[in-house]
Amino acid sequence: MLSMKRKITTLLCLCASLALTGCSLVAYPELTEEETNLVTEYAAGLVLKYDTSISSGSLLKDSDLEKEEAKEAERRAKEEAYKAAAEKYLANTSKSKSDSDSSSSEQAAVAETAPEVSNPSSFYGMDEFQVSYTGYSLTESYPEDGRDDFFMALDATDGNQLCVVKFNVVNTSAEEADFDMFSKNGSFYIVIDGNNKVYSQPTLLLDDMSTYKGKLAPGEDNEMVLIFEVPDGTTSIGSMSLTMKYGDSKGTMKLF
Repeated sequence: MLSMKRKITTLLCLCASLALTGCSLVAYPELTEEETNLVTEYAAGLVLKYDTSISSGSLLKDSDLEKEEAKEAERRAKEEAYKAAAEKYLANTSKSKSDSDSSSSEQAAVAETAPEVSNPSSFYGMDEFQVSYTGYSLTESYPEDGRDDFFMALDATDGNQLCVVKFNVVNTSAEEADFDMFSKNGSFYIVIDGNNKVYSQPTLLLDDMSTYKGKLAPGEDNEMVLIFEVPDGTTSIGSMSLTMKYGDSKGTMKLF
């Protein structure tokens, strides 16, 4: 069984590799101290989440050692997956800043000409799933309730608040299936009240639909979110549509 000392060493090596190797894979600026702490916190949380040698605060008994060793390879694969997630987050953060700079002036009327989409999952080629809009909330930070299954929180920037758009994702097939938005590298924006266009915020939240990657059993459902920023003082929204992009394709789903 891996000792706690080895686990900590693995985590430190992971964080170091994020800082040292990321620039050779994607183009983004060096990490600031705040960004480094963010990625480190997220990585630490995922090590605890996926490390099967920790259960209810206690180490596994000797009889479970073989099972732990058998799952070590899977845990290492997950480490590689969230290394890639961290790199994508930083790359998207840089892109998001340039997008928001250009889109912040788009406060005039927005005319959408993209084809209508009834199921975002099918738009991205995942017909096994049904994605349904369930509501939205306006808040200063997310998650709001301090749930311990989240390893990071997102706060609104000065002068803005978060618009958390919620979806229910259901595996409608008869077999376990991968809901893999991460590899699709899609992007989303909403149009509010017909004239305000806002791009989604890239995050490392575990329920962020735009970067989610995981298996769902037949009939299993999962609540996921997309997060946007709207100006302080926004108290209600009269209408909202979601536009999604996948390669050169674009589709729009009217939410309400």
